[in-house]
Amino acid sequence: MKLNHNPATLTVQDLLTLFQLSEKNLYKFTNRPKHYYRTFSIPKRTGGFRTIEAPTPLLKKIQHQILENFLAPHPVSRFAKAYKKGATLKEMARFHVNQQMVVRIDLTDFFGSLKEASVFRFFRQQGYSETVTVILTKLVTYRGGLPQGAPTSPTLSNILMRKIDERIARYCSEKKIRYTRYADDLVFSGDFSIKRLLAKLHNILAPQRLLINNKKTRVMRRHSTQMVTGLVVNDRLGIARNTRRKLRQELYYSEKFGIKSHTEAIGESRSPEIYIQVLEGRKHYIETYHPQPK
Repeated sequence: MKLNHNPATLTVQDLLTLFQLSEKNLYKFTNRPKHYYRTFSIPKRTGGFRTIEAPTPLLKKIQHQILENFLAPHPVSRFAKAYKKGATLKEMARFHVNQQMVVRIDLTDFFGSLKEASVFRFFRQQGYSETVTVILTKLVTYRGGLPQGAPTSPTLSNILMRKIDERIARYCSEKKIRYTRYADDLVFSGDFSIKRLLAKLHNILAPQRLLINNKKTRVMRRHSTQMVTGLVVNDRLGIARNTRRKLRQELYYSEKFGIKSHTEAIGESRSPEIYIQVLEGRKHYIETYHPQPK
């Protein structure tokens, strides 16, 4: 449902109509949030676990309405490359091709660090009444921050990071540093002082309660493999050699011994049908980002 509205005149009744809720049920969603989220953990590619706070189907439906009517029309920084229409991994990586140095910086507990108070301030600044602002804020936050699992959180993160992105970008422009951000993954490239960059980032991020995960900071110089969003950016955009070699090996053994025998030999838990689909997907990905010369 599309809502054409003036923030200054939007009422609670307008929200009830949009969400197709009674006042009693709206109260439950905003005041008893723990009943409407399911929390679980999934393994990260880089090790450890990521906590997901998934809303129940009805709350998720309401959040989609908020996303469409209150968040999607709002502009975000041009330096944000995730959760944005038209933005791609390829676009972000290409921006850092053929640079002297590439630095990747990860932010700790990104969604959780973007606080409820910041969300409230955003809605209030759009002109919504305090009551409407409180309701919207409660519907898209959980445990004081953005829940990783809510459809509103990715777009809200870009909105809340807009001014921060612009402050970082101003510094980078002065120092001739290239900058992009993919969610909590900040990437810088060029020829610059890492120490000064980190000091500046701390000054910008710390007041917003955003912390750099020093364990995940990666400094990649020209003589090493420079990776951005899984793509090699040293001289041209491509896929890492060991990734391509591994896929060729898996395809070779699958053809030589048959999919069933190969999956049994390597202890693959997925069915042969699923495994071959995964291989085809990886093959397509490599051909897209690392096309063979004709």
